[in-house]
Amino acid sequence: MKNIFFLVNTSDEFDFAGVAEELLPGVQVETGDVLPSRLEEYSLVVLWSIRKLLPEVVGRKNVVLFHSSDLPRGRGWAPIYNTIVNREEFFTVTGIIPQKDADTGDIVIRARFAMRPEYTADFLRRTDDRISLMLVAKLLKKFSGGPLRGIPQQGTGTYYPRRNPGGNEVPLEKPLGEVVDHVRACEPAHPAFFRYKGVKYTISIVPERAPDFPGDLTIEFPVDTV
Repeated sequence: MKNIFFLVNTSDEFDFAGVAEELLPGVQVETGDVLPSRLEEYSLVVLWSIRKLLPEVVGRKNVVLFHSSDLPRGRGWAPIYNTIVNREEFFTVTGIIPQKDADTGDIVIRARFAMRPEYTADFLRRTDDRISLMLVAKLLKKFSGGPLRGIPQQGTGTYYPRRNPGGNEVPLEKPLGEVVDHVRACEPAHPAFFRYKGVKYTISIVPERAPDFPGDLTIEFPVDTV
């Protein structure tokens, strides 16, 4: 039986066990916030939104992490926020083999779909989680638990800076049309906000009709891993 270990920052982050059962039938799934001592015992180890570098996984051919940008563009922090506010044409999830420098590893798999104006950060986060599990299933099928293969990233890397909750403030002097993307790019845990007469108000945007899962999703492997 194939087995996967999901490394998470905290134990409450893996809140989609039902989706994992749906997309990874017959796969033994384990989660934890500490790396196992024997990584080689797993078909695949997934670094799930890990916020720190892990020297012990560098170059491991059964370890993958997913970054929500079209690498090497958009390395670094807050890719969902930046995809929205930068008005990117596509939302991309890239699976890479970890290296010592953040988000620089060989590309193993990539998924993308066209951005739409009704896509909020909350929707993209939930969609990103589902797509990442779909990519895990594809990796298990393609490599059968064997070594992952990818290709080096091509082009000049760009980097998104780290954000903090204070960066979600909405300037009251700006018209609504200029802040819509910023507001929909803020996630529920740290919503956009403004201050008025000494009072802090949070603000969010919810489309009238909840978007469907993207029907134009494409998933591809680098050409020389076929």
